[in-house]
Amino acid sequence: MQDTSVADTAGCMADTGNDPMNCGTCNHDCLGGICTNGQCQPITLATTSGSVGIAIDSTYVYWFNNTSGSSGIFKISKALTGKGTPSAVVSGASYTNVQGLAADGTYVYWTNKTATGSIQRVLPSGSGPSLATLATAQNQPDWIAVTVDGADVVWTNQGTNQVMSTPVGSTSSTPPMQLNTTNELGTLPADIAIDSTTVYYATKTTGGGEAESVPLTGGMVSQLGGATYVGITVDNDNVYWTGGFASPIVSQNVKGGNPASAQIIASGGSLTCPLHVVSDGNNVYFFDQGTTTTATDAGPAGTIVTGAGALYRVPVGNSAPLPPPMVSDLTDPQALAEDATALYWVTGGVSGFVMKLAK
Repeated sequence: MQDTSVADTAGCMADTGNDPMNCGTCNHDCLGGICTNGQCQPITLATTSGSVGIAIDSTYVYWFNNTSGSSGIFKISKALTGKGTPSAVVSGASYTNVQGLAADGTYVYWTNKTATGSIQRVLPSGSGPSLATLATAQNQPDWIAVTVDGADVVWTNQGTNQVMSTPVGSTSSTPPMQLNTTNELGTLPADIAIDSTTVYYATKTTGGGEAESVPLTGGMVSQLGGATYVGITVDNDNVYWTGGFASPIVSQNVKGGNPASAQIIASGGSLTCPLHVVSDGNNVYFFDQGTTTTATDAGPAGTIVTGAGALYRVPVGNSAPLPPPMVSDLTDPQALAEDATALYWVTGGVSGFVMKLAK
């Protein structure tokens, strides 16, 4: 048997291939997951049904059930090292069309995605008086984010091709502001990401789309590169986006870069539909949803295949071939979030899970 134990400069001795407290390297804690061949394995925090969105703050993971009879927004402690019992933040028939979620440590925000949709917020405790509607009459509001200073929420309206903003303390009687007023080339805006000055968003169109940006103050839209579908994220230096089923690649560009400076950082291999993406400034993490590339007995091209999804990690600026996935055998992996120590996500469908993985 191969000896996988190593000693680090602090003198620790561990089996880094299998020790969950020293997985892959000394003092790398799997946070409750097991260690297999030097890689931490994910743990299940909770079950869910019909979820496509997730949000985190310093304490909780938030998600929603979009299933009749169990609809609502739920939370569970990030600190858990195994499956726990979630608490409802809000629940009931009014929460069957939730799409995007955001959290800033004070409130939880979400979009109700209908032709006459709304933007709402509530305290994580779910206290009744804190439930507020920030905007109404929004046409298919999709993904949502909170500005770095916590002053505003920003979301995309797919039905009217808009990027919208309103103060976190506004009421539905105060009209929100449209940001993308000039030079908009994309359609069906989807996921968004924010830094201190700019909103970055993915446009979702048949055959591709545009990664775009617009100032938080509104005005001229700039293009960052093509082949977007749903996912986009930003770190201190770069913007990253995914091409989805139409173009199964992950791309990167510097903030403020033009489309010619964009580069592909993940492609090929088994990628069929890369979707949600996050970055911690060192690595880029993304899902491949796992779909059929052509029509099969399972259904038309783009049909989600049970157990075909995967979570990948590549370094920022990657030019090497696609590495093996961090996690495989996922079914319909959806929205992804990260903090300093872990990744969090939901798997979709009627029998989904809320998952956590030590980085």
